[in-house]
Amino acid sequence: MGPRRSTTATRTATAFAVHTGWAVQVTVADAGNGPAVADRQRVLLCPDDVVRFAFHAAAECPSIDEARTLVKDTEKAVKRACRAVAKALDPGAVVVVPEGPVKPLPPTLEGILGSHPNLHTAEGELYRNGLVDAVEARGIDVLRFDPKSIFSDAAHERGTTATGVEDTTRALGKGLGAPWTKDHRVAAAAALWALALGDAT
Repeated sequence: MGPRRSTTATRTATAFAVHTGWAVQVTVADAGNGPAVADRQRVLLCPDDVVRFAFHAAAECPSIDEARTLVKDTEKAVKRACRAVAKALDPGAVVVVPEGPVKPLPPTLEGILGSHPNLHTAEGELYRNGLVDAVEARGIDVLRFDPKSIFSDAAHERGTTATGVEDTTRALGKGLGAPWTKDHRVAAAAALWALALGDAT
């Protein structure tokens, strides 16, 4: 489903650069005179007192039952944290979250725990999907983007070059002060991409 236009004069897009247990959140607004950063923050997707790397920890459990309990406890905590993040979002904004892996995970926990690469994939999916589910539960559409190609993808939609998009994301951070890291620039590029898609619809 494509992005919806905001009912206000200012269009906004909020994008996330997701990590294990936390994410960088950047909101870009455009009132018709060019994009500007309306908000940026680091949001927790898992409480500090809960095991963030749940699948890695589960792989070390002495039994599959203990592993399953550990993962479920973290999943519950992530759902609560993501609901809190989603609750604070502007319902008129487009929300953008990184896409998942091309190769699906095994259907069972045993299959996931049996492969180290799957552990990393499962950690990422836990937080990406937690965000998507929480946002969609609010009735807000979610777009998925590829962090590896987002600068070129945004360039295609905006009629410019990937270098041009990179320059724009750097310019957006000027005057904001630290931090304005690669995560912020990737999220900003994803927001620019979403806004450009809205222009095309």
